Amino acid sequence: MPLPRFSPTRRLAMRRYGLVAMTMVALSAVLAACGGGAGSNDPNGSTVKIGVLANVTGTVGKQEGGATRVLEAWARNVNARGGIGGREVELVIKDTRADAPTTAAAAEEFIADESVVGVFSLTFSTEGSVGQQIADSDLPVVGGAGFNPKVWGALPNWYGITTSFPNVTGIQVWAAAEAGATKLSQISCAEDPSCVASESTFKSAVDEVGASYAGLVKVAATAPNYTAECLAIADRGADFIQLGLAEAIAPRVAEDCIRQGYTGSFGASSNSLTGTLTSVPGIQLNGGLNAFPWFMESPAAQNYRDVMAAQKVSEDDWSSTPATAAWASAKLFEKTMSGVASGTTITRDTVQDAYGAIKDETLDGLLPQPVTFTRGEPSPRIDCAWLYKLENGTLVTSGEPQCSAPKIAS
Repeated sequence: MPLPRFSPTRRLAMRRYGLVAMTMVALSAVLAACGGGAGSNDPNGSTVKIGVLANVTGTVGKQEGGATRVLEAWARNVNARGGIGGREVELVIKDTRADAPTTAAAAEEFIADESVVGVFSLTFSTEGSVGQQIADSDLPVVGGAGFNPKVWGALPNWYGITTSFPNVTGIQVWAAAEAGATKLSQISCAEDPSCVASESTFKSAVDEVGASYAGLVKVAATAPNYTAECLAIADRGADFIQLGLAEAIAPRVAEDCIRQGYTGSFGASSNSLTGTLTSVPGIQLNGGLNAFPWFMESPAAQNYRDVMAAQKVSEDDWSSTPATAAWASAKLFEKTMSGVASGTTITRDTVQDAYGAIKDETLDGLLPQPVTFTRGEPSPRIDCAWLYKLENGTLVTSGEPQCSAPKIAS
């Protein structure tokens, strides 16, 4: 049928309308890839929507917030490659602010929205407040990063891929023993009870490796200096200090202890291990990581770094275990769901079935040990983790997960 003719004035108006429409379409596509749009699963199976529970702006939220930017980069990358089995990925990120009621409300919104087929969890301090709430629903948590032993490995619907508690603590002690330390101590935050909750587990692991325990010292984030605490640790003869601190505080404590004459090594895991900490003059670091080291030499890790560079994600955002745990979780979702027939709408039931069929998956070395899931049952405990150390200012690792660390009873 021939196109209708328009007057020059109307033709100009239509051109302007067309530009606006194209702009809106393009903007919608960007928002879908980055998690900005509300959207819903397309009835023809052309989109898949995933929720993200993350502490973006709350206390100690820097690395969880950075991990959300890694997930956004993954979504853009997978969509540029044609999506998951031809389906565009849409992320919906909700900031939990490290607040239990806020986390519960966000989780309930995801549960009520049937178009959300899975959730990544990146809210360490409040995951326990929504564990049972999500487990009682049909909404699967398809990975993320967390340690709560009453959630990960204890509840169905929570598919964990990182080192489980208590061995996430045991691996730090193993790293200290590997470095030759014989008297181990801890410096932990005073504000959050979860910072010191693992003390008994840490002490048990110290006993297991035949070392001695030099005790725990609490520090406040607002303290002007940590001279007294460092001297107390030194007086006990400690030659290893595990830093159970926020990323902003750990470097300050390490600097003060070194200034007071401490010559032993420090342990840092998860949020504590940052570029700022590794740059502290004279620092010695030995520890264990519950998600793959972003600096390890392997094709899968190199691909991670390449995608982060191509997507222009800040190294501060992607160089942490919350970030690598988020990436590994996303890659597992991508691989698992790519097998669903094209044109089929992915639902929560589809995801649960697919995850229940995962057997001995390693993601080419991005997982600490082979994982196998069974639908309706808690995820198996993951005892393996990666050891690392700081050599001449550079973080190094063998790239092989350590699975013989002290396996402390839960």
